Amino acid sequence: MKTRNVPSVVLLLSAILLAGCSGPAIVTLKDGRQLKTTDTPEYDEETGFYEFERYGRRMRVSADAILSIRDAD
Repeated sequence: MKTRNVPSVVLLLSAILLAGCSGPAIVTLKDGRQLKTTDTPEYDEETGFYEFERYGRRMRVSADAILSIRDAD
């Protein structure tokens, strides 16, 4: 393998690993509603909100309103 191809291979493997880490999740709210997300929710410490994508739109939900977050089966 040529040395100039090594960075490309490393970049490709990194992208594959990151894609495997973010998957759909089920967010259960304290009021009983369940939200299915298309990616894993990310917590923003500055605002106290979880952010995730649902139906092609970014959503934010307060951490106080969330009962649980689990991977979708």
